[in-house]
Amino acid sequence: MKQGELERYSRLAAHLGGDDGCVLVLLDADEDCPAELGPSLLERARAAVPDRRVEVALAKREYEAWFLASIESICGTRRILPGLSAPPDPESVGGAKEWLGARMSGSYRPTADQAALSARFDMALARRRSPSFDKLWRATQALLR
Repeated sequence: MKQGELERYSRLAAHLGGDDGCVLVLLDADEDCPAELGPSLLERARAAVPDRRVEVALAKREYEAWFLASIESICGTRRILPGLSAPPDPESVGGAKEWLGARMSGSYRPTADQAALSARFDMALARRRSPSFDKLWRATQALLR
């Protein structure tokens, strides 16, 4: 993320969250290692809004890898074919959007499908199969304490 963008969005989130709000930064890591990129993004976001609780979580590769990790729970939703099984290492799939789209009747459209799938996927299953989703879970818990 370019210098200044993360800071600007962190300040906007803090503003929208009100006086006692907190900030959760959620991004795709793409080709970066989340464990290496995350701490520097966390430092930048916390510096931008030092008066707020801030956490950062990065989806390894892309957000859709979390759907792959719990694919059994969303089969039959948003045109996803029934009877699918998760790949052995969902976070290692390059092109999770394409993997998902190839297993749908029709194409995968993030803006149309992502919210509906997010509302349905089994988070406990995703936590077991996806370390980056587990990190998001723990970051969210930290903010809610």
